Amino acid sequence: DLDKRERELALEREKTFHQEKMAAIGTLAAGIAHEIGNPITAISGIAQEMCDVHGGPKCMAHGAHCHPELILEQTERIAKITREITEFAAPRSAHREWLDLNELIRSTVSLLRYDRRFRNLEVELDLDGQLPAVMGIGDQLTQVMMNLLINAADAVNDESVSQPRIFVTTRPQGESVMLAIRDTGTGMSPLTLARATEAFYTTKPPGKGTGLGLTVCASIISGHGGVMNIASAEGEGTTITITLPVMSPSHDSKEMQA
Repeated sequence: DLDKRERELALEREKTFHQEKMAAIGTLAAGIAHEIGNPITAISGIAQEMCDVHGGPKCMAHGAHCHPELILEQTERIAKITREITEFAAPRSAHREWLDLNELIRSTVSLLRYDRRFRNLEVELDLDGQLPAVMGIGDQLTQVMMNLLINAADAVNDESVSQPRIFVTTRPQGESVMLAIRDTGTGMSPLTLARATEAFYTTKPPGKGTGLGLTVCASIISGHGGVMNIASAEGEGTTITITLPVMSPSHDSKEMQA
């Protein structure tokens, strides 16, 4: 009983730590975006002015090989990155609300593309445009997607994997929605698969994992009334399928009142 209670406390601490970390990142990101935004705006304005006069009679470098459009392009790229980080880390409601699961997936994948593990990795999105909204806590579902995508990236960034790819799919399923994340990575042995969601169990070297990632994911999905299933085989990759219920507004109202 004590061991079970300790594992439950560890999961709650992990969830709380993540929420506090995201709040701190949001505050930091907002400050950085503000400090970077002013000089980037100035550089962008100068670059735009250079582009306007480049090659014309008023151009002081007429005939020279210069590319002010490249400066403008890169300043716009920096501005886009800061916006994405700020939007991703913005404080979200700690209460259940209607969520666009596809949009959460897109923003998570977009941010993870700046992670070195995703630089040479192809992530294919097959998101159903008619997917209904789900009732949930956005920060927690984002945490699940980040954990699963990073695990998938670790699995495919192995020398034995010839075609590293990750596939993310969403589909409506009756009164539920389905999210599947499939990778072409190394896969799991039957023993590892059987213990995958066991707290503190990890095959990663010290300092690379706590063994709580999949456990927390399964706990969060269960808390949303959903189910997380893992299918994997050595050398054939892993597929994690999540099913989340689509709650009706009347159901939600009762839940809120409760």
